[in-house]
Amino acid sequence: MESECFRENSPCENLEGKAFLQVYKGVLNSKVREDSLCTFAKWEPIHGKFRFRHPWGQYQKLGALCRQCASSMEALASCVVVLKKSQYPEANPELCLKLRATCGAMSLHSAKALRGLSLAVRTMTLPCQTNDMSTAAKVASDFRTQLSEDAALLQVMHGAVVASLLSDVVIQIERITESTSKLARLARFTNPERPPSAVVINVED
Repeated sequence: MESECFRENSPCENLEGKAFLQVYKGVLNSKVREDSLCTFAKWEPIHGKFRFRHPWGQYQKLGALCRQCASSMEALASCVVVLKKSQYPEANPELCLKLRATCGAMSLHSAKALRGLSLAVRTMTLPCQTNDMSTAAKVASDFRTQLSEDAALLQVMHGAVVASLLSDVVIQIERITESTSKLARLARFTNPERPPSAVVINVED
């Protein structure tokens, strides 16, 4: 989304139907399937990492948070599509550029954080410690502060709405991060394997 929507020279095209604005839809209706899988899993014999009292309920809580985030993404995607279709004139170009940069930063770092969390759950490894989530959260917090103090943002309300929705997504991802960390602790996720360091051999003539 960052490259398609928020960069200064992003293409002015119809985004409706774009794959990157559709991926959240599979999460919205996942509750029934998740609940069924967790119910079956609780009755399975103990095997591998899935020991007695494995925290299946925490997976369900994490799934609920993901659906809330997907709902926020749905509102954001709809707003972005309408904005690109309408092509509102920029009343304050300088402020619009700042909003684009804010949205781009939140989108980029949030996406990186989500990919890392997804990998951690799939591989049952501890989430990697990165600055992406804290960076996205700081940008979102700074924007919300500016939105409450700067009346000039009203001149670019369409952009401010997108940024506000995006900051809500960041908040949801923060909650997903906390829930994933709790799951990692309860399920005793392991440390991710690091690739072997390159060995340099000096060959003398």
